[in-house]
Amino acid sequence: MNTDELIKAKEAELSALGKELAQREEEITEKWYKTHERNGYDGRLVLQLKALSEQFSKRYREIMRKYERKLKDSENKK
Repeated sequence: MNTDELIKAKEAELSALGKELAQREEEITEKWYKTHERNGYDGRLVLQLKALSEQFSKRYREIMRKYERKLKDSENKK
């Protein structure tokens, strides 16, 4: 894969990750509000969303490292 293809692949993977995060946040929030009042506060929703955010941050870093290695390998082969 050349550099441009690697960059496009990385962008596509990060875009898919972002879409998945948005969908999961929406699912968690909808499920939460089916059983809780919207004006009430219970920290569990925040904790669920924080855990989701941490999970996706970890996946983001993994993707970035993967493509960083691939780009470095690609440059070394030139």
